[in-house]
Amino acid sequence: KTLFYIREPLKTLVSDFCNEAESSGNIQMAFDNIIFRIEHVKCREIMRNFQVCSKYEANYDTVVKDIRASMIDYLEIRNERKSIINNARAEIVILVLAAAGIVTLFSEITSDLPNLLMGTFIGNIIIFYCCIVLVICFVLMITFDKRG
Repeated sequence: KTLFYIREPLKTLVSDFCNEAESSGNIQMAFDNIIFRIEHVKCREIMRNFQVCSKYEANYDTVVKDIRASMIDYLEIRNERKSIINNARAEIVILVLAAAGIVTLFSEITSDLPNLLMGTFIGNIIIFYCCIVLVICFVLMITFDKRG
């Protein structure tokens, strides 16, 4: 009855699940197959909860309420993580611009700043350190974004 209200790709999964459960009569195997086909971790967790409910004939109403609360918390945390990432990106851009401004100011004071940075051992260490810090920041932001 609810299949008409569901959008793709969930509609196909639910339809296949219903067809498999009706044809084989093994609901647990149908749940295992649908869980295997779902990519998102949170959606797998929801389907496992429904599988446990069907196995032990639990009250779906309380499980759905718990799942809804869990999803709301998950989405809030995900949005919070996105805002943290966006703020971090903005701060890195500001820091890079500030560093460029500082280098420009020092180059006005010291006429030979590019040669000092590129031509001396300490200047190379400073440039290398700045590059490593930027690379680490970008890698952490990318991996933080993918985890969350």
